[in-house]
Amino acid sequence: MLGGLLGSVVNFFLGWLVWGMLLMGFMQKHSNPSASVIFRSDEKMVWWAMIAGNLAAGFLVCYILTKANIKTAAAGAFTGAVVGMLSALGVDCMMYAQVMIYGLPALVVDIAAATVVTGIVAAVVGWFLGRGNAS
Repeated sequence: MLGGLLGSVVNFFLGWLVWGMLLMGFMQKHSNPSASVIFRSDEKMVWWAMIAGNLAAGFLVCYILTKANIKTAAAGAFTGAVVGMLSALGVDCMMYAQVMIYGLPALVVDIAAATVVTGIVAAVVGWFLGRGNAS
């Protein structure tokens, strides 16, 4: 339970840093200009949905690492990076095929960012799950 909560909090703050700060300009530059009307302003953010999404992501990472018996940051980072990359690749490619929100450069960068973010989240969760274990 605590590993899932920790993963959720790390996911939220990394998501804010990576997509909300570092990549915001790049993603806007490589988006369809007419798609800008679908994005909510910060003031209109639906916080319950943001919290639920981050909880789901954190608990998914913790569940996968627990089932795989991963108890180190390094193993968590590798597994998380693979899970993040495959998840983002699947969702982003299906969205790219159907809607004209992002251009191809944004799709590639989003997949890379999800790979890194999920890898870091999983490294923290893996460390947490293995704390106290003798290496």
